[in-house]
Amino acid sequence: MIKPCNTHEELDECVALQKLVWKQSSLDIMPRRSFLIANKTGGIVLGVYNNHKNSRVLLGFVLSLAGILPGKSGGIYWHAEMSGIHPDVRNQHIGQQLFCKLRDYALSRNIKLIKYNFDPTEIRNAHIYINRTGSIGRQYSSNHYGLFSSSRDPIPFAGRLHMECWLDSPHTHRCLGLNTSDINRYGTYKPKIIKEVSLPAEIGQWKSTKDKRAIDAYQKLDKHLSEASDQNLSVVGFRKERDGTSVYELGNFNVNDILRCNSFSNNLSYMKKFKNNIHQC
Repeated sequence: MIKPCNTHEELDECVALQKLVWKQSSLDIMPRRSFLIANKTGGIVLGVYNNHKNSRVLLGFVLSLAGILPGKSGGIYWHAEMSGIHPDVRNQHIGQQLFCKLRDYALSRNIKLIKYNFDPTEIRNAHIYINRTGSIGRQYSSNHYGLFSSSRDPIPFAGRLHMECWLDSPHTHRCLGLNTSDINRYGTYKPKIIKEVSLPAEIGQWKSTKDKRAIDAYQKLDKHLSEASDQNLSVVGFRKERDGTSVYELGNFNVNDILRCNSFSNNLSYMKKFKNNIHQC
């Protein structure tokens, strides 16, 4: 069951799971107050629950804050600041279901854009975010949060890829696996790949064993993504080679290209199919 977390008790469960997942010091932990403020200022906190011995157990959560786009026209979006899945139930597609449900709630509030960021050395997340949700990596920031005060991991993988998921775009619809017959009438988003940045297949193993080669691989990735961001290139694709090498595909991003299908929002039959797919995701 996926539902909003509103009560103090539910938000406390999210904070406790945050501590379990991230293992950070109290200085880096987001307190219950932050979750409460998100709910009260146009954001949302969603939790994934399972029934166990006649009681609900929190398996995961996502905390989204409300944001305002810059410029005269403005516009509201959600920034998914934090998500966490209990270590015992990872690799069961729970995070993907949670993100799909977040889309569902966003659309119900007429919110068409979700932003978030992630560590690009986490390859499984890259595949889900880019290939499964249709998100675009608009910018990259090196040492985004600064060094955590936690001693959880001495390797500072602090660079973050800043993602945008345009919920009404044909690109996102295609990645969600919808019927493309309707989408093709408006065109799909197929950017030209200008540059590629790769990570070795062993990056996950190196990180888990604190192998110094993980630092070397991260520093190379950080350098290349920083240069690409300076050139206004966006991450528009991701793939894995047969040897396990992960490849980020970069190109020029134009928001007008990805939003060519403005009439989707007014097509009730299409939106009904879209929402049904969200529930099944």
